[in-house]
Amino acid sequence: MTTSEPVQETLALNFSQPSKPRVLLAASGSVAAIKFESLCRSFSEWAEVRAVATKASLHFTDRKSLPSDIILYTDDDEWSTWKKIGDEVLHIELRKWADIMVIAPLSANTLAKIAGGLCDNLLTCIVRAWDYSKPLFVAPAMNTFMWNNPFTNRHLETINQLAATSHLADAATILFKFKLSWSVYLSKCRNKLTMTWDRQDYKAKMVTTKHEDKTKFR
Repeated sequence: MTTSEPVQETLALNFSQPSKPRVLLAASGSVAAIKFESLCRSFSEWAEVRAVATKASLHFTDRKSLPSDIILYTDDDEWSTWKKIGDEVLHIELRKWADIMVIAPLSANTLAKIAGGLCDNLLTCIVRAWDYSKPLFVAPAMNTFMWNNPFTNRHLETINQLAATSHLADAATILFKFKLSWSVYLSKCRNKLTMTWDRQDYKAKMVTTKHEDKTKFR
């Protein structure tokens, strides 16, 4: 695992390779976080990955087990590089950097926080600032009694209204859904560039289009 570095160095945007997705993987405090390392490895095989972990999730996640090329951000990093007004804020920079966010596992506590709009740690601040035109996948994982509580269904309905896609905590399902979303994005990107080709100001439009598509899913 790579330790966190200054935001301006690790999150510098690069639109030259739109075919390689940027995935922000996040883990909250569920026992299922023991699978987070496996999920990170699966995604890092074909995507650029950054990881976010809540304080509670670190109880189940071994930082040293994560792939060496994945930077893990925690709550301690949130304001570590901020010194004065105008400096970059980590949760905003991560929101800008990512093409898609995956929260797996999503604990009952973090689910309730997101549904209520709370943002008291790095993960929930990213979600509060998230651009919901970009995919957000969540994989709820909790005790059966907690899952069957009426609040769980209410909270899932609330975040689904924010365009989040909810799935049970199954790595294979998440990967499949993500790859499908990314394929749709690339198709839209190619179609938009093809449509732009017929315009007189093609070169200028192409640059603008690639930048917009890289930061926003339609």
